[in-house]
Amino acid sequence: MNPAEQAVIDQAEALEVADELEEQLEQPQVAEAAPEPAPVEARPERAERAPRRKEAKQPQRRRDAKPERRREARQRGRVASFFVQVWAELRRVQWPDRNQVTQATGVVVVFCFLAGAYLALWDFVFNKFVTWLL
Repeated sequence: MNPAEQAVIDQAEALEVADELEEQLEQPQVAEAAPEPAPVEARPERAERAPRRKEAKQPQRRRDAKPERRREARQRGRVASFFVQVWAELRRVQWPDRNQVTQATGVVVVFCFLAGAYLALWDFVFNKFVTWLL
């Protein structure tokens, strides 16, 4: 298998991973119900409680459901991974429609015209001032 075919296969696998992540993000998050506190009678007194440790708990790392995909991503080069991630990100972009593009283009053209007129006015003023001095 040549490198080009391998790159295409790697890209397809990365797109599958990106699609799975998108599906997970789109699923509604259900908040877990907090457990009800124990009745006051069932709670041990402060002296009976175990002493608290002063050590901070280490946060648990989230682990991928499929670690072989992480290994494949590591084996792929950094540059190839970058382009796969760029492609996945571009698939999530909300592209503007024709009306939005036309409106934005109009705003840019009007702003450029106003900026040009402003600079031309100051150029004229300073030109007259310099010729008056000399």
